[in-house]
Amino acid sequence: MSEERGSERLIPWPTALTGLEHVYVHELLDDAQGNLRVRFSHSRSEQEGLIEIIWRVGDVVAYANRDEGYQVALHKAAGGHSIPQHTFMVENSGWIAWLWSREPHMQDVFPDAVHYVIFTPDDVVEVLAQAPPQFLELPPEDQE
Repeated sequence: MSEERGSERLIPWPTALTGLEHVYVHELLDDAQGNLRVRFSHSRSEQEGLIEIIWRVGDVVAYANRDEGYQVALHKAAGGHSIPQHTFMVENSGWIAWLWSREPHMQDVFPDAVHYVIFTPDDVVEVLAQAPPQFLELPPEDQE
């Protein structure tokens, strides 16, 4: 099942976050190696069940972390109710179309970019990337 967002379509993207009741952004880091790392926790305590998503260097075209105010449009796209799925890919992405119109050479460099969306109660993380990320469940010693 997909959700409409204007001419865009939100396509459920099955991930390690799928099925979790709550997911919160713990940390978003554009690291020294050029990887984009986003850590999520199962609770607001930020110490319970961390899952890290890593997009590798060279794969990321752009990213944004928007606060919950942006969720109004996303909630409307889902019929005004909470979304049972946290992760989506966006078909007919307006963000990709906008970027390609402003920076035409980007379309040549990243022709296969995909718009990923991760929905949490406090944040909406959006990433344009050439390849899907890697998901890691962090052991307790790495969760500090």
